Order: sequence, then C-alpha cells, then structure tokens
Amino acid sequence: MGRMTGNAIKALFNYGKEVYQKHISLDDAAEKVHDESPEVAFSSAKHYIKWHGEMRNGDFLTWNSNSDLLLYYAEHIIKENGLETGKMACQSVLKFADHVNRTELAEAVHKLVDQYHLNSDERIDGDYIISQKREKNISPSVGLQYIKSFIAKK
Repeated sequence: MGRMTGNAIKALFNYGKEVYQKHISLDDAAEKVHDESPEVAFSSAKHYIKWHGEMRNGDFLTWNSNSDLLLYYAEHIIKENGLETGKMACQSVLKFADHVNRTELAEAVHKLVDQYHLNSDERIDGDYIISQKREKNISPSVGLQYIKSFIAKK
C-alpha cells in the first residue's frame, strides 16, 4: 500500500459511517474505497472502515493502523457526534496507542482532548483513560524507545 492520502482517509471515514448505520455492507464499502483510492487495498479498507464503529464504542483493533487516520476519525467523531461519543473515540485511540507503544499518537490525542475540553466535562467518570495516560512498569527496551523518541524531538 502506498502513502494514504487525505482523500482516502475522508472516504474511509465516510464509508465507516455508512457501515455503522447499516446503509451499506462492509465488503461493498471496502470495494468502493479501493475503487476510489487504489492505494488502499481491499483488506486494509475493511480494517479502516471497521475502526469507525470500534471508536464510537470505545473499542480498538490491534492490527497496525495509520495514526493520521485515527486522529482524523477521533476529531470528526467529536464534531459530528458530540462530546460523549468523542470521549469514546479518544479512549479508543489511546487504548490502541498504549497497545502499540505510540507515545506521539497518545500525545496528539491528549491535545484533541484539551482542544475540545473533553476533560472539563463533569460527567467524565474516573475510568476514562483520556484523563491521563496510565503509568506502568515498562521494559528497558520500551524505555529506551521513549528516550530515543524524546531526544529525536529536540
């Protein structure tokens, strides 16, 4: 697969909404995305289309995923579906970022949370991951990755 374009991300998001609303089947949507954006393979289109529903429910997929696409989805879910659903979408991306150790993605999600004031809502319950990424014991190799990432930013 080539580099995913902004138009491909928009198409995947829009077809994800259609599949979520049961207006089109996942296979038909994936075929249309592949026809419109040949750089997105049919199997990848299915995966990315599924993300829309997963994010709206606060769940995540473990297969490698495009960070720009996930951030686009999260922001547009916030804008189109409101703060509560937006919180679920952000939670979903944070779960994925934690699963694959993508600190930059988690930081970008926290910026979205701040931008849309998702933490200031009194209805947030203490279980939301978006309030603060959990600290945990990390392996030396993961710690080294964090340090290298930090140094690279300087």
